[in-house]
Amino acid sequence: MEKEPKKILILGLDNCGKTSLIFSLMGKNLLSLLDELTPTKGTEMRKVKIKEDIYIILDFGGQETYRKNHLENLKHHLQGANKIMYLIDVQDIDRYELALEFLRNIIQIIKRENVSLKFSILLHKYDPQLEEKKNDLGEKIIKLIGSIQELIPSNINYTIQKSTIFTVFQNTTIY
Repeated sequence: MEKEPKKILILGLDNCGKTSLIFSLMGKNLLSLLDELTPTKGTEMRKVKIKEDIYIILDFGGQETYRKNHLENLKHHLQGANKIMYLIDVQDIDRYELALEFLRNIIQIIKRENVSLKFSILLHKYDPQLEEKKNDLGEKIIKLIGSIQELIPSNINYTIQKSTIFTVFQNTTIY
């Protein structure tokens, strides 16, 4: 008997790595897919099997033209969802505030709809060279984490993780 699929919503701004993350989770070699990788238009659904589990993953295009529509329809997509993964490109410092604003809007909808699900904030593109560099990016990331913590109400269960698809996808819970 096949297990019930788990529904995961993946949101974030454009170019933050959502589709690449999905391909990585699917075990696809990203180097061979570089020519195929294009911005997601609207919302794309993918069915992924990982070991014995089946996931229905909704990949939400992050371009400005789609974000308003995503927020208007998020209530519908939250039905039956098990998890939201929200990606922030840690290397795109100039857009931290925009990423936080989109996250704030998503959280308001979750609160209004009184939805209970797993919520992961991925500080994505946290590639190995970032660990090695000692620069002010680290301070900016610490401030970003503080802003996220202030933004999310205590009744929403969430994790903040750093993630990368550099070689093999990995994530580490940092809060």
